[in-house]
Amino acid sequence: MGLFQNLLISIVHLLFVAMDMLMTIILIKVIYQRWRPEYLRQINNAVEPVLNSATGYFEMWVVRITGRTYADKTLTVILILFMSLVRFVIISLL
Repeated sequence: MGLFQNLLISIVHLLFVAMDMLMTIILIKVIYQRWRPEYLRQINNAVEPVLNSATGYFEMWVVRITGRTYADKTLTVILILFMSLVRFVIISLL
């Protein structure tokens, strides 16, 4: 394998790590909103701006495509489905 192929695979792996981290942040938010465990409050407060930024960009993209606005929970589900679809497409290309 050449240098270019190894660099491309490394970038794809870093993208997967970023997607896993975003899914973990979404999971923390969902658990905190449902059960309100005290030990997740500080983590939720720390990652809330990151999640709001990601869902904000995704919301602008979804509104531009569909012309409709969606609730926060619906956007979160659509974001998870979209990330899973992107992951499957990238894996099938490699």
